[in-house]
Amino acid sequence: MDGEIKQTIKVLSSQTDMNTKVGLIESCALFQDNMCEFFGNLKCDGVYLVPIRHAFWAITKNKIRFCGDACWRDIIDVTTRLTKLSGVRLNLESRIEKSGVLVAECLQELCAMDSDTRKLRLISSIPEFPKDIGVGEKSCDFEFEKLDFELSENDFVKETVISANNIDFFGHTNNIEYVKLMYGTIPSNIIKNYRLKEFEIHYIKESREQDTLKIFRRDENSRYLFEIKKDDITLCKAILKFEN
Repeated sequence: MDGEIKQTIKVLSSQTDMNTKVGLIESCALFQDNMCEFFGNLKCDGVYLVPIRHAFWAITKNKIRFCGDACWRDIIDVTTRLTKLSGVRLNLESRIEKSGVLVAECLQELCAMDSDTRKLRLISSIPEFPKDIGVGEKSCDFEFEKLDFELSENDFVKETVISANNIDFFGHTNNIEYVKLMYGTIPSNIIKNYRLKEFEIHYIKESREQDTLKIFRRDENSRYLFEIKKDDITLCKAILKFEN
C-alpha cells in the first residue's frame, strides 16, 4: 500500500500571515492537515480510532525548514509520506512546493497513544494501520535536535488560560495552539522584516481547558528558545530561527 499522499491547493487568505505569505503558523497547519489526511485515507485517523480502538496519533516532534515563499492565491502541492516505522513510532516527511520548487519541508515524529490512559500503544495494536504500507526513503537532510535547554523565571514572557477554542477532538490543547502562543510573543517588526529559517518543537505533556500556562522565551541573536509550562511541568520546548 502506498505510504504517500499529495494534495494540490490554492492558498487562501486565512492561510497567510501579515506578509500575505504562508508563515510559521500557516505552515504548521498545512503540514498537520496533510498528516490528518494521510491517516484519514488509511481510515486510521484518531477520529476513526478513538471510538473503536481508544487510540490516536500524537505528534512528539515537529521540525520545519523554510526554503522559499508561497503567497496568497498561489497554487501549491503538499506531499506527505511515511519514511520510518518502528514498534511505537513513525516518521512522516512533508513538502510544500510551488511549481515544483521547494517552499518548506517538515519532519514529524508521531506515536500511537491510548486515548483513555494516555500511555504509548504498539502500532501493531491498531489493525487499521496497514501492515503492507510502503516506507519511503528519507529525503530531508536534517534530523531532530536535542532541546536540552532550561529556561528560568528571568525568561518569563506571559501567562494565559486555555479556553474551549484551544481544545481539539481529543480533549487537549491542539499542537498548533502552542506554536501560536510562542509566536505571539515575537514582535511584529521581526516577523515582517526577517525571513523564517527553521522551527522545531518537542511536545512532552498535555494541557486542557482552564489550565494556566506560562510562556518563557530567550532571545539569542537570530534564534529564539521557548518553553511552555503548567505549574513546574514542561509541556513543550521549541527553537525558532530567522535568517541573519
